Amino acid sequence: MLNKLTILSLLFGLLLFGSCKSGYSPEVQKLYDEVMVIHDEVMPEMGTIHQLKKQLKKALPNAQGDIDKQVINDNIRMLDFADDSMMDWMHQFKVPEEGSEEQKLNYLMDQKEKMGLVSKDMKSIIKKAQDAVNNYK
Repeated sequence: MLNKLTILSLLFGLLLFGSCKSGYSPEVQKLYDEVMVIHDEVMPEMGTIHQLKKQLKKALPNAQGDIDKQVINDNIRMLDFADDSMMDWMHQFKVPEEGSEEQKLNYLMDQKEKMGLVSKDMKSIIKKAQDAVNNYK
């Protein structure tokens, strides 16, 4: 019984903590959510990036000629770039706790633009890498 009470207390505390985490104004919260929608849409593609890199590395020894090897290596480098871009964005993303609402909104508008570019780059690079994988099977 004590274990159930302890677990329920912990779960309630986590729920309460999680629901009060932002304390943002509705405008800031809306923009924050928009940024996270973009992020959440492309984050699962990190797995795709890793799979494509693995497939391209596997195809490399069978590539015919220097040009094919160069194309494969270029695609691997671009996949690394896309991976690094997402990781860099995630590591630097933190809405300032201090400052005015205008500062938070400006920060989030900038982050939305950056995340949009990361998303666009990731999708484009993944498409090119998928084409390369299909060409070098």
